[in-house]
Amino acid sequence: MFPAQVYRIMIGCPGDVEEEVSIAQVVIRRWTGLHAEQSGVVLLPLHWSTDSYPVQGDHPQTLLNGQLASRSDMLIGIFGSRIGSPTDRAKSGTIEEIEEHIKAGKPVMLFFRRFNDISRASANDIGELEVFKNEMKRQGLYKEYDTANDFEKTLTDALELFLADHWLKDASATQKTNDATTATVPFSDKEKEVLKNWTASDHPYAHYSRYKGGTLFSFGDEQIDVTNGRELVRWKDFFSRLEDAGFIEIDRYNQQGNPVYQPRQAAYDYIDSFEKQ
Repeated sequence: MFPAQVYRIMIGCPGDVEEEVSIAQVVIRRWTGLHAEQSGVVLLPLHWSTDSYPVQGDHPQTLLNGQLASRSDMLIGIFGSRIGSPTDRAKSGTIEEIEEHIKAGKPVMLFFRRFNDISRASANDIGELEVFKNEMKRQGLYKEYDTANDFEKTLTDALELFLADHWLKDASATQKTNDATTATVPFSDKEKEVLKNWTASDHPYAHYSRYKGGTLFSFGDEQIDVTNGRELVRWKDFFSRLEDAGFIEIDRYNQQGNPVYQPRQAAYDYIDSFEKQ
């Protein structure tokens, strides 16, 4: 296991670029397989053919927007010889997906096939596509490619550049923040031992329960009976420092209304790190 930031990339396109859709899915999954553990970034492709489910009650594109576009963090739009079928709100479903992402402030990368078989596309289709491409040229940048084989390299290069400029930087900054936070949160040797035993337990939950005359703190299989105010403050403060370090999170509340905590992955990584020292 390793901590990671997960990003969903939606693939939006008309139905005449099926080969490119498959290539895009391969490129995204391949990047994750090669770089996820090292970078702390996981990329997941989304496409209606594999990631949507049948449901009734609204326009199909509106339903797809709810199932996919609202969940995705980025859109890769691919166009071959046409823009696609119109919806009740846009010239095509793919264009509506692009507009939804831009409106939400999410990044959009567009790719256009440079050469098309005119026997498979009408003059009207190609004309509409050229109008749309010119509109996109005024709004930003896009990439063109010649064949499906060219598209694989074009997308791979563009994705690498985008990640280096954005999501990889975000992941690195988050890791540095987490490392700095961990380094500044002090734990005594006794507290480290408690945390070590807690994370090694088959029942990794911790909580405290008051009883007449004292408070019982439970850390997995270990219990600490506290009967004086100073110790009570100390162990409550222990939970606070664990939260500050990002080591624990609240799972639920017990019958007394006190939080029941469980370790996060950062706690296991911390234990592993100081055991190796």
